[in-house]
Amino acid sequence: MKECPQCHAQYDDSMNFCTNDGQQLVEKKADVPVSESVPQPVAKKKGGCWKKIVLSFIVACVAVVAFYNYIMNAATYLRVEPNQLAASKRGGECKVDVDYDGYVWSINHKPDWVSVVESDNDFVVKVDANQTGQTREGTITLQSGKQLTQVVIQQMGFATQIRASESALKFSSSGGEETLTVLSDGYAWEATCPEWLTLKDVGDGKVRIVCQKNDEAHRTGSIIFKEDNVSTSIFVSQAGKCTNCNGSGEITCSMCYGTGHSGYGIFYSPCIGCGETGRVGCPYCGGDGVVE
Repeated sequence: MKECPQCHAQYDDSMNFCTNDGQQLVEKKADVPVSESVPQPVAKKKGGCWKKIVLSFIVACVAVVAFYNYIMNAATYLRVEPNQLAASKRGGECKVDVDYDGYVWSINHKPDWVSVVESDNDFVVKVDANQTGQTREGTITLQSGKQLTQVVIQQMGFATQIRASESALKFSSSGGEETLTVLSDGYAWEATCPEWLTLKDVGDGKVRIVCQKNDEAHRTGSIIFKEDNVSTSIFVSQAGKCTNCNGSGEITCSMCYGTGHSGYGIFYSPCIGCGETGRVGCPYCGGDGVVE
């Protein structure tokens, strides 16, 4: 069957034009039964939310890395003051100032005998005592981005000076104690002293010296502090019996030799030096019999 596309009149297959309006006929379409359309569920894409989360995370990571690289590489110069340190055998500490135009700096190398305490624009270098017996040297390396700088540090392996706060000490015959300070750039000095003295290290470089009671003659001695090739000595004296008069306060008259008289024959007369006693006061102890 054919039909007119305009008036939809139907004709036999042998006809070619519509008799009503002259339109060329076309094949009639088969009737399609109308069925009730049922809406089909729309399939949801799986994983869409997770993709967004992952993408956001990647973008955040890239941003953090970019920001980190900017912060770490912002410096164009990096300087320290001082850039050379000298430490004694005993060790110690020193502050080093950091000058830079970046945001952060760090220490990426230091000797194992050095510890460092960092702050914003400086750091404190603490050096342990050198027990190796040899002078040692190392470097502390700072970095800010691509900028590097170093602090050279050297530590002596031996003491170079030692001295005491007193050069002489005096004790009475009853004894007593004194405290003095020993100053040294070492850390392990040794001391020798007379047997009637006792030394005790009380810390912070201070030494307590205890002197025993003296019932014998006046005595003297020396305390010697020594470390490596340097030393210092302290003269010590303690009151006691005068060795010149053996504690009596008197000695034999040198003019009459203890006779109390001088001269010969008719010139024989009492000694004017001792007044006939044959004894005079000891000039060494002043007649006290004790030397302070």
